[in-house]
Amino acid sequence: MSELILSIKKFLTLIKPFQGIKGVKTNSMQAQVATQQLLVVAKNLKKLLPDEMFNNYQLKISKGYGYFPTLPWIALLPNGKKISESISLFICFGNFGKGLVIGAAFPYKIDEGKFKTKIRDEKSQESVKTKIYSDKFVNPAEFIIEDMNEIEIIDHIKASFLLLQEYNQENLIQ
Repeated sequence: MSELILSIKKFLTLIKPFQGIKGVKTNSMQAQVATQQLLVVAKNLKKLLPDEMFNNYQLKISKGYGYFPTLPWIALLPNGKKISESISLFICFGNFGKGLVIGAAFPYKIDEGKFKTKIRDEKSQESVKTKIYSDKFVNPAEFIIEDMNEIEIIDHIKASFLLLQEYNQENLIQ
């Protein structure tokens, strides 16, 4: 099994006990270990992606404010932008350590046009629950912990990055 998949599975296992619960303080040992593991996932991702992806973009992780985030994420977004103000390549780890959702995503829902966001159906037992992010993805792809494939993950990240670049070029975001 690859380093990337191992690091993702370890992170999902670490967060499983406290996903969906507010109250795990960021200074607690569990939250600090989980945050460090999320950094490992981000580092492993960066090793597998082309360097050009990072020329005008920055990699960020969610750390939480006071409490560990109920929906942790890794994002690749334009330099100088915040996750709350720009389209980004978004990797959202679902509730209860079930898996992750990857895609180009906005901080808000887009109802029409080329970059219309999809509404993900989370009613299925198999679906990765991402609550507030369920309608933010342009091209969502779910990866369940038992069936993760590094090639599929990296390919979808690259495809999502192309959407991110296309949107930013059309909207003159540098």
